[in-house]
Amino acid sequence: MEGLKNTPQVLSEPISYPIIIEQAYSSKNNAFTGRPDEPRNPAVCETGQQKPMKITLKRQDDAFHLLATNELGKEVHIDAGPALGGHNLGARPMELLIMGLGGCSSIDVISILKKFRQNLEDIQVTIDAEREAGVEPSLFTTIHAHYSLTGNLDKDKVERALALSIDKYCSVARVLEKTAKITYTYEILPGVSK
Repeated sequence: MEGLKNTPQVLSEPISYPIIIEQAYSSKNNAFTGRPDEPRNPAVCETGQQKPMKITLKRQDDAFHLLATNELGKEVHIDAGPALGGHNLGARPMELLIMGLGGCSSIDVISILKKFRQNLEDIQVTIDAEREAGVEPSLFTTIHAHYSLTGNLDKDKVERALALSIDKYCSVARVLEKTAKITYTYEILPGVSK
């Protein structure tokens, strides 16, 4: 509903707005908050459904350095290691998967703790991952994430937020759990605000 401030829109099909709002509210991406002037998640269509993702990669040198760009112009450098002829100018593709797991689950945890009215001051995640040795492709077999959360937080709500993220909401975890056992631990560090 972008740009709907006072401009009438011509739609090819009738849309029931309460259904759209219900779909958006029931999805974890909060693409539409019910206020037309708020920015939308570009990965979500008007109906609250996911749009196809578009990523562009462009070679940066005569080796393996690539620049990946999403639809919003956000960039990530990717490269191979020196053993393959790369120059360590970016993350490895498999590292990006693990970074995605940490990012996805952190976004979930932050969002869930906000809904639980918890004052999360900081979150840091350290992830250790092991891959199959001596085979191609070398898939992940075990992944362990350790979450350090800072704030005056309720232990039960933190545990619930982590479980909801890793076991239910995090799309990256759903992909990786097909080949890897994913475990996690956490610690709560005291916050400075009351």
